[in-house]
Amino acid sequence: MQQQFFYKGLFILVCLGIWLFATSPAFRILEQTPNKLVLHIRPTFAWAISTLLGGIALLFTIFTLQSAPVTILSCKHSIPTYSLPSHQELTSTNCELIAMSWLGTEANRNIFSKVQEAILEMKMNSYGYAQLARYRAIILTEKGNIAITDSYVSMQEPAYENMYNLVTQINEFIKNSLAASLTVQYEDKLLGYTGFFIAGCFWLITGLVLVTAPFINCSFDKKVDGVILERRNFFWKKAVRCKLNDIKAVNVESYSDEGNVNYRINLLLISGENLPLTQSLTSNWQEKQQIVEQIRQFLKND
Repeated sequence: MQQQFFYKGLFILVCLGIWLFATSPAFRILEQTPNKLVLHIRPTFAWAISTLLGGIALLFTIFTLQSAPVTILSCKHSIPTYSLPSHQELTSTNCELIAMSWLGTEANRNIFSKVQEAILEMKMNSYGYAQLARYRAIILTEKGNIAITDSYVSMQEPAYENMYNLVTQINEFIKNSLAASLTVQYEDKLLGYTGFFIAGCFWLITGLVLVTAPFINCSFDKKVDGVILERRNFFWKKAVRCKLNDIKAVNVESYSDEGNVNYRINLLLISGENLPLTQSLTSNWQEKQQIVEQIRQFLKND
């Protein structure tokens, strides 16, 4: 129950972060005077994407860390104080199953008695027209079945042989009433390795999105009759310069793709070239139109 609340809370925080970045204004005016206008453009869309990817990576990491790749089974025979008329003593097998997490802490402990036998439980998985049998080890008791391993494996996987040997050891101990105790350890780390690999991929993509997302400064300066458009990220920095008199028009460029319309601010030069303030197109036409009006107003005020 606590884990469900934790994952729901984390999911809500990730969604809230995505919404805040996606709706926050990308354009900020750093300086505005009669002779100078400086715009700062933040990669809010990239931040929203990285929040989504980082949230997925965090969920995979936490879920994998909470999984139990190591299972320790300890069993003992108990002999009742009474005897049957045939003088054959009944023995009962009692076991304790401890699941250890990746952090080496105890994730779960289960104590059960009157063990009957251990078996390989089969589950059929369909892959198109083909079906594949997969197995996991369980222990049958009078009160129900206890799963030793959570994941199912096929007979072709190396883990199947270990699982088969585990079941064999348990059944031999149950039949041998003279054996005092049995302690076996089973490791199933493939699922954890897969989870860490997926989490690592998402962490890597999140980092790449963050370090490659460009910050943009656009400076309009009447004193030097110049425009400096500077783009930079963690790896590079690039500046494009032109004169204020070279700007013929300022408009909001739109692009439609399957019904979705995105926009960016574009400076149209006298030479016919386009100088977009951002390489990518995003939504929020109203915000961009307001910035365009401010640039136009600045250029008119000579």
